[in-house]
Amino acid sequence: MCPPNSWWSTLGVCNRERMGKPTTWSTPARVRRTHDEGMLVGGYLRWPLVRLLELGPNPAAPACARLYTKTVLAAWGLPRDTIVDAETCVSETITNALRATLALGELLPIGLRLLANTERLVTEAWDCHPGVPVVRPVTLDDEGGRGLAVIEAYSNRWGVRRLSPRVKAVWCELLVPPIRPGGTGW
Repeated sequence: MCPPNSWWSTLGVCNRERMGKPTTWSTPARVRRTHDEGMLVGGYLRWPLVRLLELGPNPAAPACARLYTKTVLAAWGLPRDTIVDAETCVSETITNALRATLALGELLPIGLRLLANTERLVTEAWDCHPGVPVVRPVTLDDEGGRGLAVIEAYSNRWGVRRLSPRVKAVWCELLVPPIRPGGTGW
């Protein structure tokens, strides 16, 4: 959920109707899975753990997002390896969101949303740039342009979806290892 009176709610991202609906990121169709009935409610995938961070468009945003991710995921009890991979994905997506936002020439915020259940962790970087990121070929001499390749390497899958006409989310999904039999955690 978004904080009350947040900037995102003014863009229709956090209205009660939209936020009350489940998160889907590839299509608006219902998520159909048979192996995880405990997380399905009415045919939709639910996220019992959700956090949102609003960041200003400044160079410290990726570092703040990494620290926030590390703190929240540790509090949720996720395994250290999953946290490290998530920090890397968040760093790349927030850096891309920051660059896209700065290219607009407006001081618009960027957002980070973390969603988790017993099987998956999804990170979303929100920005207002109308374009979508594209994986591009890079050479050994290129200093940048590897962000989406890194995300592909660390995540199970990733993509882009529209949250409202002005806001997009670049998301990536990491699989959470199952809880060990007889254990109380990971």
